[in-house]
Amino acid sequence: MARAKENDFTKLTIMKLRDRVANLCSNPQCRKNTVAANLETIDNRTIIGEAAHIRAASSGAGGARFDDDMSHDERKSIDNGIWLCKNCHRMIDREPKKYSVEILERWKAEAEEYASKNLGLKYRTDEDIKESQQSLLSVMPLRSISNALSNVHGSVVQTLGVLDNRLKLSTKFDDTATVFSVEPKDDSYVPTISIKDFLNESNIRRYKDLILHGLDCEIDGDIDFSSDSNLINKLLNDTGIDFKKASIKRINKVDAYIKTPYQDSDTNKTVVKIHGYLTHGLKTVSFIGGLENYFNIKFIVMAISDQLIDDTVQNVNMSFCFDDWNGKNIRSLEKLEDLHTLINEICDNENASIGLFTSETHTFLAKAKINNASDNDDIKQIKWLLNYIYKSYKICDYLNYEAFICLDTLISEKDYEQTLEVYETIFENKVHLKKDIKSNPTLQLSGVSVEEVKVLVDNPSLELEYTSHDAEYLKVFDNTFKLPNRKIKFSKFSAEAHRIAHTDSFMIELVPNDNSEIRIEFLIE
Repeated sequence: MARAKENDFTKLTIMKLRDRVANLCSNPQCRKNTVAANLETIDNRTIIGEAAHIRAASSGAGGARFDDDMSHDERKSIDNGIWLCKNCHRMIDREPKKYSVEILERWKAEAEEYASKNLGLKYRTDEDIKESQQSLLSVMPLRSISNALSNVHGSVVQTLGVLDNRLKLSTKFDDTATVFSVEPKDDSYVPTISIKDFLNESNIRRYKDLILHGLDCEIDGDIDFSSDSNLINKLLNDTGIDFKKASIKRINKVDAYIKTPYQDSDTNKTVVKIHGYLTHGLKTVSFIGGLENYFNIKFIVMAISDQLIDDTVQNVNMSFCFDDWNGKNIRSLEKLEDLHTLINEICDNENASIGLFTSETHTFLAKAKINNASDNDDIKQIKWLLNYIYKSYKICDYLNYEAFICLDTLISEKDYEQTLEVYETIFENKVHLKKDIKSNPTLQLSGVSVEEVKVLVDNPSLELEYTSHDAEYLKVFDNTFKLPNRKIKFSKFSAEAHRIAHTDSFMIELVPNDNSEIRIEFLIE
C-alpha cells in the first residue's frame, strides 16, 4: 500500500519535535546533534535528523508499528512523532518488534527531559574531555590502564556477542578507531548481508563482473545494509556512518602465475614470471596479478579444463603505479626490466603467448591480444613513457648517474630521441649505415703533408678511428649529465680534402658509400 501523504507531519510539528529535544537524536544511545550550519551558503543549514512516526503513517510493507484504530489527525500529531537521526530512523523501522511503541515513547520523554535539564549548560569541548582523561590517567598505574582497556574490549565483546551466538566477535584498537572482526564459529552458518540502493549502471556492471567473472566488486553511492544476523545489523547500522563505498571480494582464490613469452621458438627471449591468483565466476576464470608497486594486470579467460586453451582471452586490463614512482631515484626501480619485457611482448605481438600456471605440472595456455593497440592513443602514450623511463634507467645504472623521476616534466622529442640514441650506443652496439647519416662527418687535420692527404683521398675504403672530446649532455627528466668521451670508428668511407687557406691544415670530409659503417663507443673510466 502506498504511503498516505495526508498523515505526514506539518512543518510546524517537525520544527517542534526538533526543538523540544534541542536538535539531538532521541535515541539515548546516540544523542547526535542533527543540525548545523551549511558553510557554503549563509542561507542554508545541514540537517541529518528526521521526524519519525512512532506508529506508522501507512499500513503495508514498511509500515512499522501501524495502528489501524488511529485517525488521520492522531497519526500526524506531535504525540505520534519522535526526532531521530537518519540512521536511528532506519534502524527502528527495520526492527519494529525490537523498537516497540512503548520504547519509542520512553525515548521521546527521556530526550525532552535531557534537553530541559541541560538548558543553559555549557557543552563539554574536546579539550574538557581530554583534560579529564589526562587527570584520571596520570594517577593510574600502567597496569591498571592496560587492564581497563582490556576490560572495555571484553565488555563490548560480551555485550554484543549475545546478539548472535553463531558468530565469533573480537575487537582491537587500531590507530584512532576500534576494529570489529566477525567470523562464523563453524561452517554450518554463513551470515548474509543484503545491500540496497546501489542500482546505478556502474554498480550493476561491477556486480555482474563479480558474478560472471569472479572479479572483486566495489560499489558506491548511498548504501544501505541489512543482514540475517542481529549482531551484524548492530555493527553496520549503529555506527552513525553513512556508507558511501563497499567492497565485495571472492574468497575462492587459487595461487597462480603467468609466464610470457610461453613456448616461443626464440629461446633467447627473456621469460617474465608474474605472480597472482585465479578466481572464477559463473562463466569465466580470471587471473589477477602484477609486480608490486609497478603494475597490475587482469585478464579473463574461458572456463578452464585440463586441455590447452587457445585464443580465449576476452579482456586484458593493465594499470601502472606511476604515482608511486614520482620522486624516486630511477635506479631504484629494479623491476623495470621485467615490466619492459612484458609490455613489449603483449602490446607489440598480436599473438603474444601467455602461459597460465597453478603449479609446475598443471598448465593452461591463452594467447593475449590487445585489440587495436597500435591505434589506441592511451596505449601509445603509456608505451612511450615506459620506454623512456626504462632506457633512462638502464643508462643511469650503466653510467652511475643519480636521476630522480619527475612525471610533471615535459619531455621533448629531442630529449627522447637522444635517450634512445645513447641507449642504442651503449647496449645495442648500433651500427650507423649510410641511411642513418644525415650529414657527412668532417675532420680537421693539421701538420700533415699533401702526400699524406693524397693517400687518404685515394683510398676508396677508408678506415679511421678517433676520440671525440666534444662536450655532450643528456637530460633525464629534470636531471642533466655530461656524457663521457666517445670513440668513433669509420669504416669503408671515401674522403674529400679541402685545404684551409694560408695554413698547413686540411678539412677532410668523409663521404659514405653503400657499405659504409660508423660505430660509436663511450669511454667509461
